[in-house]
Amino acid sequence: MFGSHFIRRQYTLSQPPWEILPMQSKTPGLAILSRVAPLALILNAEIAFAEGTSRSHSITPGEQAFAEAIRQNDLPAALTLAEGAIKVAQQNASTSPSDLALWHNRAGYVNILMDSEPEAKQHYDAACGFANQIVQAVEQRLECEIGSAFADFYNSGGEKGKEFAAAKRQEIRDPIVLILAELVIGTSALLEEKPVSAESVLDDALHTLETVGPANQPQLATMIANAYVATGNLFASANKSIDDARVKFKALDVQAAAIGKESLQLLPTLETIALSDIGDEGARTVAKWRIELAFIDPDHEQARKTFASAVKDLAMSNARDDALVSLWKWQARAESQFGVQAVEAGQSLVLISDFMFQQADYENGNKLRDRALSLIESKLGSESEIYIEASKSIEYQTYQANQKVLSNLKNELEKLVIPDAGVPTTIPHVGPAGNETPTDNDEATPQSVVVDTQGKPAQPREYCDGLKQVVEAGSSHFDKILGPKRNDSWVGRTQLTGWYECSISELTEADAATRYYSCSIEPFQSVDDVSSTLGLVAADVQACLGDAWIKVDGVNSKGLPRVEFVSETSNNVVELRISANHKKIYRLSIDINQP
Repeated sequence: MFGSHFIRRQYTLSQPPWEILPMQSKTPGLAILSRVAPLALILNAEIAFAEGTSRSHSITPGEQAFAEAIRQNDLPAALTLAEGAIKVAQQNASTSPSDLALWHNRAGYVNILMDSEPEAKQHYDAACGFANQIVQAVEQRLECEIGSAFADFYNSGGEKGKEFAAAKRQEIRDPIVLILAELVIGTSALLEEKPVSAESVLDDALHTLETVGPANQPQLATMIANAYVATGNLFASANKSIDDARVKFKALDVQAAAIGKESLQLLPTLETIALSDIGDEGARTVAKWRIELAFIDPDHEQARKTFASAVKDLAMSNARDDALVSLWKWQARAESQFGVQAVEAGQSLVLISDFMFQQADYENGNKLRDRALSLIESKLGSESEIYIEASKSIEYQTYQANQKVLSNLKNELEKLVIPDAGVPTTIPHVGPAGNETPTDNDEATPQSVVVDTQGKPAQPREYCDGLKQVVEAGSSHFDKILGPKRNDSWVGRTQLTGWYECSISELTEADAATRYYSCSIEPFQSVDDVSSTLGLVAADVQACLGDAWIKVDGVNSKGLPRVEFVSETSNNVVELRISANHKKIYRLSIDINQP
């Protein structure tokens, strides 16, 4: 049911109901009772029975130990206590059926938290058997009935469980039992794709949880949080991004209240929220939180991956200065923890150099990359996986391609005898500000681009794999490659090598079916130049997509050439088109969309 694998993937409703509310990875061994052996736990249970364990009596040491084990998320200890108490009770002829009902209910609850619904149902059914022997055991009977209904619902999706929980909801006085009932009702609403109803019931469950304290029931808090995330995903699928973000931040708040803001168990939820349309401010908040957690993660490799992703999101949310500060702090951490000449320090320098390349600070980026590669090579060699990964990042390869083209350009120009001729190193990139949909009248915004020996943009190379990924993502409205939203477009998580400003936009706002992916290269000074490059790129695209795609030549409304690629095996269209602004500066774009 609540497999920890599920929370690390994007939440969907393709799972059966027993997978809607997954648990986080279990952390046995926190062991609030680590100083006592299982036998001592059973003896503690004997004390509980000796002093009386019914709800009408004061809380016993056995129940106190059980509650503390739940609070500390030490579920094995809690289960040992409950089963030990049952065993002792069964051996005691004077044991009340109420005592057995109480501890069978406790054992059933722990099994729910441990994803063991069949075992939970057995205990709850046993509890009901004992509770039915006592007329006054109303609360215990209601607890076991709701617990059994919960186990039924999440184990097999039974309708009876949902209907019973809804019918008995108003009678329940125990807050934990009430939350279980509300989770059944809320999950049912999710399965029926009713996010508003689901959120309302989950709000009730959260309010109930607050009466006992989220920190006292961290597993229940996690279940509620995961249900909120699933609710947010329903809002997102209906293009209600504001509701999506609002509900997912509720998930984050309840989890943080239960396990603390510095718990690494928050990372899966934070990473899920980072993929949502939460605006620049929300993106900065989530990115900074993930960075803080990366700094305290003892698993350096996992921490490095978390940090690298988060710092990139931070930079893309208009917080480049904060991103750079975080990068240098990460470098200081690596050097302090592993040493200045350690491989880990070299990997950190790679992250900083990639950032420098992205900011067009090629000189400093190259210096840092050379230093990083030299350090990694000295430790692991140039054939090591880490060295190869560091030398083949997209940012570094783009920089190297740029340098090679400029070197060739310089050599060609040196052959010309033109006194005092200046040699430009870059040509202004002309394109729309931000990620707006390209038009024929876009104004120029300077940016460095790679040029060939004739001074026009270089033909893109080595983007075939990326193009295939984008075409595949188009079948699901590019959901898999949607990056942070900027203005009216999303940054593409897949960027085509040699192309610029790859983004996803919508022709009709909030209509995912009208999304299209677009990149461009520019500036071209003449129609002949851009048309020549279009022909070369079209040949590359045809070779990349294969014979199943048909090339269709045409012209746009202004008589400029365009090429489309269509296929019977795909609903997507790959289009190469030319546009120009009022200054007759031309641009070549590649679009992937649905007709």
